[in-house]
Amino acid sequence: MDIPIQWKAYNLKIAITGGNGRLGSEATAYARARGHKVTVIDRDGDPGPQTEIMDLTDFDSVAAVISRGGFDAVIHLAGMPGRTRVAGDVLFRNNMLTSYNVLTAARQADVRKIVFASSETILGLPFDTSPTELPIVETSPTTFRVGHDYGMVKHLEDQIAQQMAADDPRLSISAIMLTTIVLPETYVDFARFEDDARGRGYNLWSYTDVRDAAQGVVRAAEYAEPGYERFILAADDTVMTTPTSELVGRYHPSSRLTKQLGTHESLFSNEKAKRVLRYSPQFGWRSER
Repeated sequence: MDIPIQWKAYNLKIAITGGNGRLGSEATAYARARGHKVTVIDRDGDPGPQTEIMDLTDFDSVAAVISRGGFDAVIHLAGMPGRTRVAGDVLFRNNMLTSYNVLTAARQADVRKIVFASSETILGLPFDTSPTELPIVETSPTTFRVGHDYGMVKHLEDQIAQQMAADDPRLSISAIMLTTIVLPETYVDFARFEDDARGRGYNLWSYTDVRDAAQGVVRAAEYAEPGYERFILAADDTVMTTPTSELVGRYHPSSRLTKQLGTHESLFSNEKAKRVLRYSPQFGWRSER
């Protein structure tokens, strides 16, 4: 079914939490290049006229900035990455409080558009058990695993966002389900994945270039259709030179294929993001090694 589309593509006032991080800085640059006015909200960096530095686990600080900003959209990217070497309770407290504060402050300030960094982790990672069907899409049947602290927060964020959108029919929330974000300087190391295909199969050999991830989250901020929507962001291809059909046959022979696969086609489908958000991956390891 086609999704009706409303767009507010130009001259938006956007707050980007985590805007000094690697993805956040790319998203900030991309948004500004498209003519948007961006305010960065982060715990690290130097304060300035377009940058607010604060502890995002402190609700009053977050709410004060968002309430006075007059923002059209909030892009929430702040939080400890899943592989941060800290105790699980530390990661959970930081990421859960940060997300609650940002989403709640945005809603209280009557921000009409919220984008937040969801994750592939709530779609069944690690895939040591074969998925029912492939490629993975936003509505694929999966089993959420509560033993993953980072994934647990992402699952709870997803539930909060869905409830917020259900409570306010004017609100547009986009959950951006990011596959593993990679930096272009790491492409030289991709050849080693052939030596450990099973190990790299934890997320079905998918990835997203950080520059394409930035494009996706900003385009989601421009998408203003009310309601809650999930969007998977992934590169068009896998990290492997082994053909995708061979990987599926070797490691997931019980999974039902819902389409004919291209030679190196990703097993995380980005088709919805392309169709609805006009997402168009521009960068990949095969062309930039």
